[in-house]
Amino acid sequence: MTQKQVSDLEEELKNTKARLDERDASIEQFMKKIRDLENELEKTRQSESQMLESLMFQTQQIEQTKMDLEESKQDVMALQEKLDNLQTGGRNGFDRKGDMDSSLNTKTLRDEITMLRKEVKSATEAEEKSKKAMDDLASALSEVAMESSTANERLRLSEEQVAHLKKENERLREELELQTETSERLRVESEEQVLAWTAKEMGFISYIKKADEDNASLKHENHKLNEALLQHEKKV
Repeated sequence: MTQKQVSDLEEELKNTKARLDERDASIEQFMKKIRDLENELEKTRQSESQMLESLMFQTQQIEQTKMDLEESKQDVMALQEKLDNLQTGGRNGFDRKGDMDSSLNTKTLRDEITMLRKEVKSATEAEEKSKKAMDDLASALSEVAMESSTANERLRLSEEQVAHLKKENERLREELELQTETSERLRVESEEQVLAWTAKEMGFISYIKKADEDNASLKHENHKLNEALLQHEKKV
């Protein structure tokens, strides 16, 4: 393994760590988005619950108003019947005192009918207002339900994105771990190769030094032999 290959692997390891950091930052952003969406969804649900309660209350009020209205109509019909009977009796002939009593009763009944008709009108108007309020509330509730559905969909998509990022993060972590192990193994191999080469180099140096020493020794011996030969030749 060359030094360049080790350097390339270390650079790839660095890039993988950077991508992993980016994924971690993205996950944190999405988690914050999910928390915000959950809070928004909770508020929407609370609003929806309150509107449902208001709608139920309005419905109860309308039912009660209908009952009161029907009761008032029955009272008007009963009084109208009494009034008709009194008027019919007056036309059939009574004494003077009876006519006076009949007139008083008729006036009283007319007043009661007028009052009841006002009550019926008021109850009818109240019913119409309650219906309009209930329609408005139902419309608002529909909008809130739509907002809740939209928030749910956004939350689901964000959760899917986070799940995808976490899965990708796990893959990058495994890749980073593998690259780290490979880098460490190659670093050790490179150091071992350097040490082995250094040992070989030292061996070569020692061998060359020993060869130089042996060569110098041989030269010295040759020089001595040459001198001895020269001395011997002189004597002869």
